[in-house]
Amino acid sequence: MKNLIVIGHPDTNSFCYNGIFKTVKSEIEKRKEDLQIIDLYRDKFTRPRNKLIKKYQDLVTWTDRIYIISPVWWFRLTPRMEIFFDEVFTPGFAYKFVNITKTYAYPVPFLKNKNRTIKEHSFEMGKLFSNFASVAAKNPLADRRQGFTADEIATVNPNNPYIGFPYTKLMNSNAFIDQSAAIILTSVAKAKELGIPKEKWVYLHGCADAYDNWYLSDRINFHSSHAMRIVARETFEMAGCSLDDIDALDLYSCFPSAVQIACDEMGISIDDPRGLTITGGLPYFGGPGNNYVTHSIAEMMNKVRAQPGIKGLVTANGNYITKQSAGIYSTEPLKKMFSPKDPSVYQVEINKQKGPVFSEFAEGNAIIETYTIMHDRKGPSFGIVFGRLNNGSRFIANTPQDKSLMNAMVLEDYLGKSGKVKNSKDINIFTPD
Repeated sequence: MKNLIVIGHPDTNSFCYNGIFKTVKSEIEKRKEDLQIIDLYRDKFTRPRNKLIKKYQDLVTWTDRIYIISPVWWFRLTPRMEIFFDEVFTPGFAYKFVNITKTYAYPVPFLKNKNRTIKEHSFEMGKLFSNFASVAAKNPLADRRQGFTADEIATVNPNNPYIGFPYTKLMNSNAFIDQSAAIILTSVAKAKELGIPKEKWVYLHGCADAYDNWYLSDRINFHSSHAMRIVARETFEMAGCSLDDIDALDLYSCFPSAVQIACDEMGISIDDPRGLTITGGLPYFGGPGNNYVTHSIAEMMNKVRAQPGIKGLVTANGNYITKQSAGIYSTEPLKKMFSPKDPSVYQVEINKQKGPVFSEFAEGNAIIETYTIMHDRKGPSFGIVFGRLNNGSRFIANTPQDKSLMNAMVLEDYLGKSGKVKNSKDINIFTPD
């Protein structure tokens, strides 16, 4: 029997390493079985790590049994263990996508919703994020500080390929940035007791949290967020102010659609003169999967302290534009009692929103509601279609593994295209006419 131990603890004196790991290792050795060890911290599994990734994949292929040994820190694995799973167990090596029921299919509907061609939509997204990149260029804490033009962000080339159409690499946040930030939250009494100068105090004026339907298949559409709309309403109501009273903004920016939808729901112009970020945003400042919003809140603290009396708005979202949050901050104390609503009060309103009937196993004539084409290093890899059958029910399907079709769906607008969906071995396949 071939055994592989993956140990992900930085401290060799810890119980995890010195106890669990050494015990498992000892027992395997007693059985005189083959053993290989991946020690993520002693291997220095940091950048550049391409050679290690290939070595680790070879070991995973070689072994019959894998032991994963890691502590749980704040409900998560250690950073290097999380990166191990992200970069070693990759599509094509560890698994393949079939009939995916959850995907980021948001960007494409804007082609119709905003009456844009694919080229126009790409440029508008590039223009939007070039403004974010210019802020990052001036931020010494940002990961990408070179700045990018709209054309550089929107143009597909070997250094800026599609990740998932219509998003290029420069439209995507980077999941592998080490980040840390901290915010100290106290009562006024405690701040006085600790001797914290009043000029450092920042007050939370309004806040709210809500979520849209967890399953994309159950959403009303793919270009809006009822939760974001309600979160904005509740946040401003609690703060006793309006959007016009806000002096600085940082909108969560994992992808262009997150910003576009937030702007639409909150009534913010894409080219708002206040700017939409104070950090540079996730693709350029760094994120996600780490600590971005803590950074944006911390940076907003610096912003409002530098200009006492102004108000700053920070938003956040998670999953597939699912979880929504917002907060308004100022050095001026709130003029009324701080009394946030229980989110369950307004979540009921959101939960009433029901999408179309979902057909898990779809057959028949249909049209494309939205779609995306996922890419790997060689080009289009597979397509995902959200569609409607003639009876109005929604389905999710893959496209045929046809490179010419997938290339066509990238170059042409296939929204609303008719075709046929067929279920084979529990996988829906949609073929355009």
